[in-house]
Amino acid sequence: MIERGDGGGVAGNGVGGHMLDKLGRLHFPLFFAQVSMLFILVWVLRDLSQDRPELISRMPESTSEQEFKKRVVDAELQGEEEQECQMKRKKLLQHHATSNTKEAKQHLDTEYLDPTNYFDQLPLDLVISCLVNLPPSNYGTVARINCAFRSIIQSGEVYRLRPQQGNNRIFFSCNALEWEAYDPDKGNWLSVPKMPSSPTDTFRFSDKESLAVGTELLVFGKEWNSYTVLKYSILTNSWSPGVLMNSARCLFGSASLGGKAIVAGGTNGNSVLCSAELYDSETQTWETLPAMNKARKMCSGVFMNGKFYVIGGITNNNKVLTCGEEYDLKHHSWRLIPNMSVGLNGANGAPPLVAVVNDELYAVHYANKEVMKYNMEIDTWSTLGKFPERFVSMNGWGLAFRACGDRLIVIVGQQGTHPGAVELNSWIPTGGPPQWNTIATNHSGKFVYNCAIMNS
Repeated sequence: MIERGDGGGVAGNGVGGHMLDKLGRLHFPLFFAQVSMLFILVWVLRDLSQDRPELISRMPESTSEQEFKKRVVDAELQGEEEQECQMKRKKLLQHHATSNTKEAKQHLDTEYLDPTNYFDQLPLDLVISCLVNLPPSNYGTVARINCAFRSIIQSGEVYRLRPQQGNNRIFFSCNALEWEAYDPDKGNWLSVPKMPSSPTDTFRFSDKESLAVGTELLVFGKEWNSYTVLKYSILTNSWSPGVLMNSARCLFGSASLGGKAIVAGGTNGNSVLCSAELYDSETQTWETLPAMNKARKMCSGVFMNGKFYVIGGITNNNKVLTCGEEYDLKHHSWRLIPNMSVGLNGANGAPPLVAVVNDELYAVHYANKEVMKYNMEIDTWSTLGKFPERFVSMNGWGLAFRACGDRLIVIVGQQGTHPGAVELNSWIPTGGPPQWNTIATNHSGKFVYNCAIMNS
């Protein structure tokens, strides 16, 4: 779940005043035409996303069309004018965050905007206000219109101002360097570029961990004897190198809350770790946290009631841990919780399959194919009902169990019905037994290696 600040009203509250100010300086028909063009753009894209989502999310293109568009975009991004444009836009957005004066708007008009481009003559508040209310899945299309829109979107300003509207994305990988993305609210498949290959190609075959935080998808893996991180940004729809932890590791437990994430435990290849770190997606930095009470790898992590929990795992001698630990972000301390993961995983099984919806902890007992719920007051698990039928799993490996807004999501390969495919199943907990509904099918493979949920 991604936090957004209370600044969602900044753009909206300033629109009326700046529109009146503009009306005093612009000829009314010209300004009306400018505003109309932007709103027409917004509504056209909304209609496309609702009525013909494939035109936005996954338009089929010929190879020549793709190459042509790539050459055009590359040429724009490499030009000196583009670099100057982005630098000016960054400065203006910083100025906009601290000042709403008439002078700032006049500076925007005279220093940045191209008078030959009607879109560029729109007030900055109005542009941001419209983009804030546009579905994020369309930002990639809007960014192609001109430098101004692209810079605003890539700056992250729009995401910081957006109210929490539950715009969820489900990311999962059934192939080594390929990721799929699905919007469960609109039923759209979103295009994600293939991950770049490493020089030695060892990253492709290494064990990987994934984590969605802020507007980023982080993928952790190994390159020979060193660790590496790749970062996918929904702002640029591209992959780039990520920032390594202070103490690199794999097989850790992790979870995110807003633009921050915590990783705990894991192994560095020589020993099992009790250390933990906090990642801030805005500053792109890692902070070392106090150590846990017990070292553990193959564990899982969740946020619940504003606190971070690490659940289960195994020790250096492959002993299965049945305890969990709670980290209090305010007091910077860990608390051991006995019996928090009894029966959720074994030495040869997957890490505990856990997820949190509305601050309630759920888990999958993959041996019994059951869904369970945790009672925090008495530290016990109760069985709610069955898992989706006919699923393919090897001791919990190959399936994903995640929280997505107010629903639980299961991504799993199916026997017989869709060979070589995974189904996305959804259930909104209401107190009764699970009622699973299949919301999508994907033919990228039937074994899920990684999965992460992003809320923007």
